[in-house]
Order: sequence, then structure tokens, then C-alpha cells
Amino acid sequence: MRTAQGIAVALSAGFRLATAAPVSPSDLLWVTTYPIGDGATGKVVTLKLDQSTLQTVANSDSCGPYPSWLTQANNILYCVNEAWGGDNGDLYALKIADDLSLPMLSTGKTVGGPVSTTVYGDGGRGLAVAD
Repeated sequence: MRTAQGIAVALSAGFRLATAAPVSPSDLLWVTTYPIGDGATGKVVTLKLDQSTLQTVANSDSCGPYPSWLTQANNILYCVNEAWGGDNGDLYALKIADDLSLPMLSTGKTVGGPVSTTVYGDGGRGLAVAD
């Protein structure tokens, strides 16, 4: 299990946790799941903490079939599709909308199977992708 910023969440059976990205200073958490079963695709799930319970408030399949890492920068959620079995992975920029949906802003191919991203540089204007 990969986790962003040391966040690990135990979730009920039915989907596998791939990674999680905290939203500060909020009660929201974004989680990616790997697909289970033939023809399935992974999801980006938005969870909200309600007292001591995590509730699913939104789902998105706009990060490819194998979303493996999330990085938040302001109101953008960067997500990489590990793309198992393919020559290239994908990097997605998703807008964090007011209704918590994640519409895609842009996408691009990466080398190998990307598994991590980080914002860097002057004013956080760079994004490094590791495979």
C-alpha cells in the first residue's frame, strides 16, 4: 500500500487502497483504488470525515484504470495512472470543484509506470514524476 504524507486508511472490503492525499485544513481525504476484476477501473474517491466515520461523497474515474498517486497543489489534484502492462503511464491534472467533482483539466503521457509525484521549484511551479 502506498500512501501520501503518511496517511493510511483502512477501508471496508470491496476495493483496494492505492494511495491517499490529505486535504488541509479540511475534513476531506482523496483516495485512489486499484481495479478489482476483469474490465474494472480504479477510482479517485473523495471521503469526508463526519465525527468518527469516513463517508464517500464523490467518485471519479478520470485518472485512468490504475491510479497510483495523488498530489494536491492549491485547487488542483495531480494523479498518475500507473498503467500496468503498458509502455507509458499518464499524468492527469484534475480541478477540485466546489461540488467536490474532479473534472479533468489536462493529461499527458509519462515514461514507464509512474508511482509518485511531488511539487517543487520556485513557487511550486514544477511537478516531478517518478517511475
